[in-house]
Amino acid sequence: MHRFTLLALLFLLTACALTPPKPLRISANLWIGYTPLFYIKERGWLKGENIELVNVVSLYENMQMYAVGNADAFTGTQYEYHVQHQAHPSLSPVLLLDLSKGGDMVMGNIDLQTLRKTERPIDVWLEVDSVNQELFKAFVEKEGLGNKKFRFHNLDPESISKLPFKKSPTLLVTYKPYDDPLRSRGYRELVNTADPSLSFKVVDALYADAEDLQNFDKEFKVLNRLVARALHDLHKDPKSFYRYVKNYLQGEDYAHFLESLKTIEWIYGRRDKTFLEQLQKLGLPTEALMEPVSDAL
Repeated sequence: MHRFTLLALLFLLTACALTPPKPLRISANLWIGYTPLFYIKERGWLKGENIELVNVVSLYENMQMYAVGNADAFTGTQYEYHVQHQAHPSLSPVLLLDLSKGGDMVMGNIDLQTLRKTERPIDVWLEVDSVNQELFKAFVEKEGLGNKKFRFHNLDPESISKLPFKKSPTLLVTYKPYDDPLRSRGYRELVNTADPSLSFKVVDALYADAEDLQNFDKEFKVLNRLVARALHDLHKDPKSFYRYVKNYLQGEDYAHFLESLKTIEWIYGRRDKTFLEQLQKLGLPTEALMEPVSDAL
């Protein structure tokens, strides 16, 4: 009997030893500012590091992956952070990624002058419950369009990018790389986040709560080094970097990829006092931010 118990115990211990640890699961939607993560995945650097990266289509889907427990960390803007912070009070930015400087935009099939004059209902296609909703509000305020009748349609950015050119007044809220197909069909850009008169900033980061930061301390430190390494590779050889991430860019060619990079500012290494104060004004805590490592890896 004792021998059987001992064998059973040894079997259980062996089984536990052979069971791989739960991986750090990160969810990221397609966005030019998240390409370092896709580059890391495509280079195979996550193998053996107990880290999984899952890419999804939309900001909302990305946020929901975290909300239902299918991800331990997620990429997003300050808007998605604030939504999830209500249910996860210890949620914080862990890695800073980029600041949108033109990468998020409102597009339309009419110009601003015609838009101001029209008395017809205006169809607005955007991803509701995302930062796109806040961008549209800022656009309406900037252009004094509060008296217009808007008809809102909730759609993910990939589906929006496939919309045909419409005859009725139409506005689209989107971001790179989903804008290029729309431009090719005749939609024009009306405003973007590079406009200094637009009282709106979009910060992208990786978020996790205190428990997961502790449980996956080793994995987050590895990821921190890999993000620095990916950004180093991007600055050193953008063409090689592009070859690894082009499948995440909705068919964007190399020339358009370089143009897209101009619409964001990499903020991975920014820790100056003024910038950190700006983050805090946006409601983003800075205490849990991992220290940037040297990109010369």
